[in-house]
Amino acid sequence: NFRLICANGIFYTNNQICEKCINQPTYNAYKYNCYQESKIKSFFVAKMIDHNNKTKIYNKVSNFIVLTNFSKTKFIEANFPKEKLHIKPNFVKKQTIESILDKKKNFIYASRLSKEKGLLTLLKAHQNFTFDLTICGDGPLKKNVLNHNKTLNYIGPLSNKLFNDELVNSKCLILPSVWYEGFPMLILEAFAAKTLVLASNLGSLSSIITDRYNGLLFEPNNHKDLIKKIQFITNNKVECDQIIINAKNDFLKKYTERHNYK
Repeated sequence: NFRLICANGIFYTNNQICEKCINQPTYNAYKYNCYQESKIKSFFVAKMIDHNNKTKIYNKVSNFIVLTNFSKTKFIEANFPKEKLHIKPNFVKKQTIESILDKKKNFIYASRLSKEKGLLTLLKAHQNFTFDLTICGDGPLKKNVLNHNKTLNYIGPLSNKLFNDELVNSKCLILPSVWYEGFPMLILEAFAAKTLVLASNLGSLSSIITDRYNGLLFEPNNHKDLIKKIQFITNNKVECDQIIINAKNDFLKKYTERHNYK
């Protein structure tokens, strides 16, 4: 994460993306209680970051590993030496068993039920356009899911095996995040399972996904654009099947255990 340059490590505070502490003294961290919602804890974490920047502690480290090109650019903005930053993505150790494309049906959301994950955008889209939606997970917005006044399939948190069973039979995985994700393993699991990925055009998600090549992107926080992309998926099976094939090929070329080891 971004803890070396951001007190809460995720560039997200007060329900919005925040980059105020890049290349600046980190007084905003304790102003907004960024670390564990505590002004005292935030003060000390902010001072740690300022001390590290002042003493250029990164000069004592030979190399830093980042997950995506997006992450690399953020550390470069924070004056980390470019030549010490190396991209090594996540990987899936065992491939998910894939199902037959024609048998895939629903759209699936599988993550923490919270604002930063974009769940409210997804529920608003579902409220305004009917599509077969399954939601997995738990979190502070569980009541919003249970009280949603259009029919959806909420199945709560799942074990890895049960989730894989749901994923391989789903037409599309939706990742509507409104914060800078790291490198969600869900994307790789979907690539491997030949499940289309529809994600926010934001941060590392748009580093991993090339729109209409190995997935689809929509404008974050924009339920109308999300609906447009869901309609596209529903009405353009041939093109979406090719996107799925491209994603599977990307997985085999970049994100296997063997490739990551090399």
